[in-house]
Amino acid sequence: MVRKTDKIVNSFITMAEKNFSPCRAILFGSRAKGKSKKDSDYDFILISPRFRKWEWEERTARAYHAKRDIPAAMDIICLTPEEFEIKKKQIGIIQEAVREGINIL
Repeated sequence: MVRKTDKIVNSFITMAEKNFSPCRAILFGSRAKGKSKKDSDYDFILISPRFRKWEWEERTARAYHAKRDIPAAMDIICLTPEEFEIKKKQIGIIQEAVREGINIL
């Protein structure tokens, strides 16, 4: 499991709050399961009403630009609350993240 003192996770939360005012954020994958290696990336789902004003590519580009000062490899999935509600009921990575991930925000 990821520790609450994880500097990368804390930096991600700070960046997300500053730039996107998310209503929820989930850490999933090997970091959430406690099976990460030193070079494992961080997998996040970021849910924000602000994403409504941007298409998928634009919001993703903005998220990666905003995290540029965080020294870690990351995969960031950016969803509106409505998209999240739909996708969490479908078989796939979002449903798995909800089931096995850690709510960090």
